[in-house]
Formats: sequence, C-alpha cells, structure tokens
Amino acid sequence: MPLLIEFIGFISEHDLTEESKTLLKYHRQHPKDEYLTNQIIKPLESGTLILGWIGYTYDVKDQFIIAPDAYYTDGTLIWPAYLTYYFLKYSTFNLDERIVIRYLTTK
Repeated sequence: MPLLIEFIGFISEHDLTEESKTLLKYHRQHPKDEYLTNQIIKPLESGTLILGWIGYTYDVKDQFIIAPDAYYTDGTLIWPAYLTYYFLKYSTFNLDERIVIRYLTTK
C-alpha cells in the first residue's frame, strides 16, 4: 500500500499550491474551543522538520516576521511553519478537519 501524504494549512498569500486557501477562507463565524486548541497545538508544534531554507514568512496583515520558511510533518500530514502562528493568533481560525480528526481521535 502506498504512503499517502496530505498537504494541509497552506495559505495562498504565502504558498500557491492546489491545497492553498486565502487567509480569509480559514476563518469561521464562531471562536474555536479552548479544548480543541490545547489538544491540537502541541502536535503541530512538535512536527518533524522536512524542509527549510534561509528566509522568513511575514504576517499577511501586519508584515512582521512570524515563522521561518519551513515545512513540518507527522508522517502523514505536511504543513507550513506559519500554520501554528495563525491558529494561535486568530480565535476564529478554522483548521482543516483532517487535522482535527487526526489529533482528537489519536490521543
């Protein structure tokens, strides 16, 4: 069986990929639940670095440095370094449901 890797959390203002969505499309009407945030942030921050280079990503709105140019994985999902920044910054930031399902069901 081939290994299936999925790309998640890519924001088109930073990365133009098939999976990218605009930052605005990651927002929802209601703030995220604190339990969800606490359960998901740790695995995202503990990902294995798979690609990085000299450079930085800048906040879309404020234009200050938010993360290195890097990508992380847990062996199945690949996400950009800036994903955790936006997830923590905006209470209405809506993560891809594949992340939520993976990290809330694999405790």
